[in-house]
Amino acid sequence: MQLIEGLKRRDLRALAKAISLAENDPLKAEEVFGEVISQPPMSFKVGLTGPPGSGKSTLIRNIVSRAVEENMSVGVLAVDPSSPFSGGALLADRLRIAIPNLDPSKVFIRSLSSRGHLGGLSPGIVVSVKLMDYYGFDLLLLETVGVGQAEVEVMYLADLVGVVLVPNLGDDIQAMKSGLMEVADLFVVNKCTLQGAEKLRLELESLIENSPRFQNALWKPPVFSTDALTGEGLEELWAFIKNSPRDENFLKLLEKKRKRQVHFQIYQSLLNYFRLKAEDAMKLLSLDYYSPTVVRELIKKILEGREEE
Repeated sequence: MQLIEGLKRRDLRALAKAISLAENDPLKAEEVFGEVISQPPMSFKVGLTGPPGSGKSTLIRNIVSRAVEENMSVGVLAVDPSSPFSGGALLADRLRIAIPNLDPSKVFIRSLSSRGHLGGLSPGIVVSVKLMDYYGFDLLLLETVGVGQAEVEVMYLADLVGVVLVPNLGDDIQAMKSGLMEVADLFVVNKCTLQGAEKLRLELESLIENSPRFQNALWKPPVFSTDALTGEGLEELWAFIKNSPRDENFLKLLEKKRKRQVHFQIYQSLLNYFRLKAEDAMKLLSLDYYSPTVVRELIKKILEGREEE
């Protein structure tokens, strides 16, 4: 197929078109790019998640700049909220991340629409990540929609997950206890010049030190203080990200992570299949009310359709 040949030639237009197909029709993309997305991972994938307004896009822009200075190629997938009219991405993240005068052969930035998908990601994210992985970027950065306590799916795609926080949001540590604490490989206290930043950093370090989850663990998340606008603390953060793939303890953690990634990718593929088939099946039924009987009938129709295929 022409798109696959384009990916093999490292044609960015082919990559962009392939991701568009993955975003609009993940099942079709899985069929078309089955050979491509079955390849072993090549890129080091870093995910940044956290509440809205924490500065994730600005941090990514700084990381991209430093990676390019070291002659690395970088791909960025930023999941944006959906347009209520077109269903497409609102593109705010891509505009904030964009860096003037960068070599387009070294940096590729793409927005994906969340399309109402919970978890901070997008229905087409798995295939899109696989396509960018196959393309061969040295570093792949994933930015989630601004997320709450339970939207933690980035842990199933990224090798290294950074949770970005800012002081004075009111429930920072509660959020850590309730969800994001479970996914973080590192914490970033951004906008560290604001009042309350040092208090938040100390609370995080205390929470990590006293959490049963990290007792005798190979890996304890470090806490970095940064200011993405002034550049404070960014050299230390970048050095940590760059050197993580050479850390023995992190590599042991990564081996476990990659097994979880496979499970999530299978689950997401099944979810996409049933979402599409359910929409088709519902068109054939008169659905004036909800009942478990209707749901069972839908499942039966979907499975019968699968057998006919």
